[in-house]
This record gives sequence, structure tokens and C-alpha cells, in this order.
Amino acid sequence: MGLRFPDDLRASLLRHDGSIYLDDTWAFGFLGNSNASVAEILHDWRGPCEIDCENEGDGDDTNARTEWWVGRMLAVGADGMGDHLVDDSAQSDVGTTDHEGSMSFRPGGVRIRSFHALLKATADAMENGTSIGYGKPRAVAGEVQWDVLDLGP
Repeated sequence: MGLRFPDDLRASLLRHDGSIYLDDTWAFGFLGNSNASVAEILHDWRGPCEIDCENEGDGDDTNARTEWWVGRMLAVGADGMGDHLVDDSAQSDVGTTDHEGSMSFRPGGVRIRSFHALLKATADAMENGTSIGYGKPRAVAGEVQWDVLDLGP
């Protein structure tokens, strides 16, 4: 793999190493994604890299981040439908990539500067009853569920 995991992500993985599904409960995660373990991150990195791990842009990081996949991305979460929450190992910010070939660094419609910032924003949103962009976390029967808000015009 040859990538350095951002310190905040590494610290979280050392404590939790992802999440699991138990019986009929959804695995814990952020913005509707279940948290990936180190083994899942490696697996979800290898697949896209077998297809395209090159920066086909002009070498500019900004252009590289508009492609569907860049080899420095770490898939830290998955929604079960082919879409992933990613941590850019070079810039440490959080984004999304989807099965249709797009990547965005405004998950939920907001910029999230690090995995730690995502953890903090989630805790703050749950404590205050607020949202992270169009995603609103809440506790239901001991589980975190994410509601998608309609932020229409």
C-alpha cells in the first residue's frame, strides 16, 4: 500500500479497528457509512487501484481529487451500495467517492478537514440535535442512525 495513515485516523483504528454488524443492527459509522477496519481499508484500496491508481491529471492535487479514484485515498467507510467515505492520506480531509465515478470533498454538503473533525462534528451534532450538512445523527435504541435532511431551496 505504501501510504501513511493520518495520525487521527490511525489513533481511531488502534482503538476500534472498524465496526461490525450484529444480528439486525447496522454497524456504527459516519454520514450513513459503516466504519472500515484496517483489513477492509486495504481490501477497498486494492480493488480500485487494480483498475486505476494513477493520477491522470496534470499532477496538480486539485485535478487528481476530481477523478473517480486516486491511490492515496483510504476508504474509511462504506454504505453497502458501492459508495465510500474516504480520507485523503496526503491532505487528511474527508470526502466521498461513489460507484458511478465521482469524488467530492464536501460529504453531506460540507467540508470536513480531518477524520478527527468528523468525529467531533458527529459528537457535537448528537449532543446539540444539529446536523452535519444534510446528515443528522441521532441515537435510536442504542444505535446511531443518520437522517438525510431536505435542504431544498
